[in-house]
Amino acid sequence: MLIGLSVRDIVLIEKLDLAVEPGLTALTGETGAGKSILLDALGLAAGGKADRALVRSGADRGVVAAEFRAAKRHPVWNALAENGLSSADGASDGYVILRREQRADGATRAFVNDEPVSVGLLRRIGDSLIETHGQNDGHGFLRTEAHRAMLDAFASASALKEETAVAAARLGAAEEALAAWRARQADSAQEAAYLSEIVKDLSALAPEEGEEARLAAERAALMSVERIAGDVSDAADALAADSGVEARLAGALKRLEAALGKLEGDAADGGGPLGAALGAGVASLDRALLEAQEAREALERLAAAVDADPAALETTEARLFALRAAARKYATSADRLPALRAEAAEKLAGLEDAATGEATLLAETKAAARAYDEA
Repeated sequence: MLIGLSVRDIVLIEKLDLAVEPGLTALTGETGAGKSILLDALGLAAGGKADRALVRSGADRGVVAAEFRAAKRHPVWNALAENGLSSADGASDGYVILRREQRADGATRAFVNDEPVSVGLLRRIGDSLIETHGQNDGHGFLRTEAHRAMLDAFASASALKEETAVAAARLGAAEEALAAWRARQADSAQEAAYLSEIVKDLSALAPEEGEEARLAAERAALMSVERIAGDVSDAADALAADSGVEARLAGALKRLEAALGKLEGDAADGGGPLGAALGAGVASLDRALLEAQEAREALERLAAAVDADPAALETTEARLFALRAAARKYATSADRLPALRAEAAEKLAGLEDAATGEATLLAETKAAARAYDEA
């Protein structure tokens, strides 16, 4: 109930402090006595329309303060608590002071219990404390949003109303949690498929950290050996083939030996200077042939030592290319593949564990629905 009204510099009123006692209070007077000014001042304090014309002539501002005493569990206390304003705990009657300042320049300020608030909040709180009935004023009974509150108040159902609101809020929260879980599961199904593919692919591949560098070095070595082996084989063929150096040297030695034999058979002195020259040539070719044979044997031993294994190179390349293909597929480096597999397996296990949460959320939602229906 309204217990006091303080007015300063509003229209014709310079100063007024009005105490209102319990029961019926009547303000009477002839037309023009100022009754409507008090109603306008009260409306301004309760969040009504502001107007610079309300400020008394010569004053820079007008101020109206209305003091109310509200019963415990009055809706005003919830409104104050929701907006972080100081208020009683609702266990006993308390006081609420609404104050409004109207400046002559049109600016206005609103306060509740001496704390600044918006005009909208002041109006909301004022509507819960004051209802005006008059020929040209709004009628609270005609506001449809007020009908349910009136019915609940008439039925003394405030406690039941609060219990039902709490039950409805719990049901709404449970339904939202279940819907959010199911939405996440829809997204998780695609993620699980992708994670399963990673785990399956990389488990089959079984990559090792540092394997790419090792395989690349091994491949380069095998390719180098293959080229060297080819060169050694070509060199050995050049010496040992039918038209090779060794065969030519052997043919030339055979011819010189035949010529030296003929010369020694025809001449008594062994062929003289020519025979000596042929003998020297035979000796030189014989040494050259011996060295060519030794060179061929050395090349054969070298060829055996560097014998390239095409299958080993093919195996190494296949493994290296498989690692690099997997790295490209999953947009990472080959060295990160083992860690990627472990991370994917861990996330997949987490998704599978989360799948068991639906039963719990569904049970909570059903319980909340039963509680709401009972309320």
